[in-house]
Amino acid sequence: MKKGWIIALCVLLVLGAGAGYGYYRLHGAAQEAEQTQQALYEQYQAMLQNAAQTTLTVTENGETAGTYTLSQLGLLEPTQQAITAGFTADERMDPAVFAQKSMADKLQWRSQAHTQPGPVRVDTVRYTDEAVVSDLEAVSRHPAQDAYMTFADEKFCVVDEVPGNELQLEPVRAALREAASGLTVSTDGAQNVSFELTSVPDCYAAPEITAENTSFDFDELLRQMLKDLNYTIDLNLEGQSEQEKIVTLKDKELSELLSVDKDGSVKVDEKKLDALLAGWKAIADVSNTPFILDTYVDGPKPMNFLKVDYQLDTDALSQQLQQALKKLESKDLRAQLLLYKNGEPYAPLTDVYVEVDIDNQRLTVYKNGEVVTSTDIVTGNLNGFQTITGLYYAYNKETDQWMQGEDYLVFSKYWIGIEGAYGLHDASWRTHFGKDFYVNGGSHGCVNIPVDAMPEIFDTVEVGDAIILFGKNKWFEPDPETTRILQS
Repeated sequence: MKKGWIIALCVLLVLGAGAGYGYYRLHGAAQEAEQTQQALYEQYQAMLQNAAQTTLTVTENGETAGTYTLSQLGLLEPTQQAITAGFTADERMDPAVFAQKSMADKLQWRSQAHTQPGPVRVDTVRYTDEAVVSDLEAVSRHPAQDAYMTFADEKFCVVDEVPGNELQLEPVRAALREAASGLTVSTDGAQNVSFELTSVPDCYAAPEITAENTSFDFDELLRQMLKDLNYTIDLNLEGQSEQEKIVTLKDKELSELLSVDKDGSVKVDEKKLDALLAGWKAIADVSNTPFILDTYVDGPKPMNFLKVDYQLDTDALSQQLQQALKKLESKDLRAQLLLYKNGEPYAPLTDVYVEVDIDNQRLTVYKNGEVVTSTDIVTGNLNGFQTITGLYYAYNKETDQWMQGEDYLVFSKYWIGIEGAYGLHDASWRTHFGKDFYVNGGSHGCVNIPVDAMPEIFDTVEVGDAIILFGKNKWFEPDPETTRILQS
């Protein structure tokens, strides 16, 4: 009997131990289920957070145009829905709530397959690029420039096209959508992707005309430019009519003279130009004609006391014309005339010369074609004391000179001899110069000059310099104002 109880007790102990062990194992499995559920829940939450923080950064030539979240691109909500769909309701359950479930539910859930979700590709069904396009359009833009023909430095050439940065939205938007569709969300952290705008081949509007895709006609451009050109050549013929004196070159004449060579350079047909100049020369060449002086007051004026031969300087005019024509710029030209006397080249004027205009009572000194000084003067009158006219050359220069006649004795600080007793000198005794003071109060033939003007004249004019005197003395009835002026 006692032995039986012992056996029974042993059986009960064995059964109890087995039951306890079984319960322990079940409890441990339930805890593992809770741990697995918590890990999946945390992954779910991490993916949601990473989705909210995923960005697309758009750059243009390395400069950031903007950084955009999935929310700004219209991608967040559908992407979050896709993430949610990858987890079961229990996997998305708060772990504290899941822990309250029965052991049987936990064990059943544990018996199901649970895999770690991989990266989720963003869903572009609601994609919008308005924020990106708005920022890109706010950037300063300039259109592309087409290649074109131009003329510079006597040559036609093609100016290459210049790229612009005006957006072509269609390819840009397509590329942006493709870049957005490549975004993914995982548990590894928020993704930050960069998109360089210029990586899109057609992101900018290209020039329509390029140096490569267009053929340029230089000959046609020349014809168009010639329509607006006008060259006027003054043959410098004193005493001739305007029709004879002025010639013009316009569209028709220019088209016969000008052409374009293969490299775009403008060429002048020299044979045709020479023929044209020969015709002008026949008009311009004159013999035994008065020398024309370009006077300070009246402009070109014939000096009847000096007869010369004029010939058109065709070489100089040809050079002027070729330079002007090759530039394709309208221009007025004045021909140069060569001077001859007795068949030999003749140059009546020196680098420095003096012009004495008796009619206008004006003296002007020139140096290398430029006016050095000009002043009013007093010349001789008609009472037997006219000032000589003609071309002379200064024969001497003196200072501190006394000049004496039958009725006068005067002193001058500066003297430049013209011819014999005639000269240029200061006249300190005079207070009036110019106008008609010489008529009834003129000099004894010399050219009287104001004291303050004479030093510069004396310093500029040297012995041998030309002095040309021209004009006619006038005669007027005696005037009380002029008769009070002393003669000298």
